[in-house]
Amino acid sequence: MAVTYYALLTTIGAGKLANATALGTTLKITQLAVGDGGGNVPTPDASRTQLVNEVRRAPLNRLSVDPANSAQIIAEQVIPEDVGGWWIREMGLYDEAGALIAYANCAPSYKPQLAEGSGRTQTVRIVLIVSNAASVELKIDPSVVLATREYVDNSIVTALNRLDYKQSVRAATTASITLSGLQTLDGVALVAGDRVLVKNQTNAVDNGLYVVAAGAWKRATDADENSEVTPGLTVVVESGTSQADSIWQLVTDGAIVLGTTALAFQNITNGLAKLASPAFSGTPTAPTPAITSSDTSIATTAFTSNVLRSLGLGGNCKANGVANMNGANLGGIESYNGTESDAVANNWPVLGVAAATAVHYNVVTFGLGNRITQIAVQAYLGGNENRIFSRSKHDSTWSAWSEQAPLLSPKLAGNPTAPTPPQFDKDTSLSTTEFVQRALGNFSNQSSVNTTRALTLDMAGQIINCGNTITVTLPTASTDAVGATFQINNAGSGVVTVQAPVAQSLYGVGSAVARMFVLGAGDTVTVAYVGGNAWYGWGGIQLGASAGFAALQQSNGYQKLPSGLIFQWVTGISDSNGNAVVTLPVQFPTGFLGGVASEYSPTGWTANRATVWSVDQVASSKSQVAARVRDILGTAGPVLNAGIAGRLFVWGY
Repeated sequence: MAVTYYALLTTIGAGKLANATALGTTLKITQLAVGDGGGNVPTPDASRTQLVNEVRRAPLNRLSVDPANSAQIIAEQVIPEDVGGWWIREMGLYDEAGALIAYANCAPSYKPQLAEGSGRTQTVRIVLIVSNAASVELKIDPSVVLATREYVDNSIVTALNRLDYKQSVRAATTASITLSGLQTLDGVALVAGDRVLVKNQTNAVDNGLYVVAAGAWKRATDADENSEVTPGLTVVVESGTSQADSIWQLVTDGAIVLGTTALAFQNITNGLAKLASPAFSGTPTAPTPAITSSDTSIATTAFTSNVLRSLGLGGNCKANGVANMNGANLGGIESYNGTESDAVANNWPVLGVAAATAVHYNVVTFGLGNRITQIAVQAYLGGNENRIFSRSKHDSTWSAWSEQAPLLSPKLAGNPTAPTPPQFDKDTSLSTTEFVQRALGNFSNQSSVNTTRALTLDMAGQIINCGNTITVTLPTASTDAVGATFQINNAGSGVVTVQAPVAQSLYGVGSAVARMFVLGAGDTVTVAYVGGNAWYGWGGIQLGASAGFAALQQSNGYQKLPSGLIFQWVTGISDSNGNAVVTLPVQFPTGFLGGVASEYSPTGWTANRATVWSVDQVASSKSQVAARVRDILGTAGPVLNAGIAGRLFVWGY
């Protein structure tokens, strides 16, 4: 589609622009005219020297280089709302001599005026392609030109960007970096769009304010032109391990050319009193708070001295000899020397020794208002040294002296008590009689459990008496509960099942197979946590699983007893000689003692026929049992038959 609306340089304009470019001067464009084209949209013609029908001519508001194309000039004019009443179909640019430099047509637009009942402010614009934008200059009278909002906004931004005090940055460098990509500076993980103060580059010309990007970083828009980066530029750093809340100033003097001039920044935070951890110098002072103050007020030396005196640390040392201790000075360390009789007469601590015994007290008196405390230390080397006494005074009345126990080998009297340490405690805490009794293995209590439930660790050490048919789950234990033990009894007539908690297992002592314990009426089991994920159980219910009662409950099996006696049972088949030799399930450790045998299934017996089995004690051994088998047929006597099955029961040790 052919272009309908466009702008071009007139012949006169092209010549003037070429002349300005050749001579290094500028073409000064001052005004923009609009016309109605005589009722039709005209076709631009380079030979024109004026508009077809001009309706208004006024100074330009703005003439600038297109930021997206340096070969294009943008000329703007604002037509106020009280001007109009005509169509706009053509526009022209005039220089300061009144020559038409450029001519353009445009889509028809009616410009009303307020008198018609409608009015608007209208901006008209010509975009002109030139060979050298630097040869064009805007000449305007600011007193008669209106500005567009965009122009005003841009002007404000430009003015702000030229201020020395810049928008804060999120982080600052501490060493030379690569000016690209998302990275972590001074402990701050940067994201795209963060502002950064770059001040430590090896090539200092690269220092300045930058905006973080995934690719190459660019200088911040308020510090990317020479006019915006001047000596005294100041910026605050928001975050960082070492740079947070610091203030930096550009201390490079003289004219600065970005990319050419080395930029140096200096930390000026110490030149001010920071709110966070200020480092004062000289002799700073502050009001002295009241001695009772305990807020965030600054403590002066006077406040410190007053508090120390109240603690008995701020007064002078004084030797009183024999004097009434009720008159001791607040905040001082005073000494009193005399005998036990002097102590009785002058309100000193009484040691309970002979009246003539020498005593020597060092005394500290401290407190606040009418509440005073004294501490007296017996310092005479006579066997009572280092005994410590204290007393207090409320209003005018002193309490009696009370002797204190030293930290080193205290000799407690009366009925001293202490907190009972937590169950399973294994440190240097003081033990109470309660803790010792519990630790000795005495049951601490008993609990009745009659419904299915999980036990808790604070029940460890108790007798758990169960009733009804229920399931009891052990608590989940950890390392500090190793040794936690429960005595669980079935005190009812139901069946009590004892099981491990989730992620832990219950074993019988001596067995590696996890199990539950099922307690019948009167059965008991003791269970203990042994560390890791394991609980062990033992007691009456566990006897059948112990090595002393080991058994193999099969057709060929055995039963061991704690005495060492072993019973075994096997099945044998007679051979053609009437003999049956069977290997025992387990070898007798010491010897074969004896046994009995009988036919396995005597279904073939009649009134005239029977089978006789007999254990051969001599032919048997610790690992085998031998038997003799005879088939009795009436009066014919014993017959040797093969294939007769028999059961053999033997014992040994």
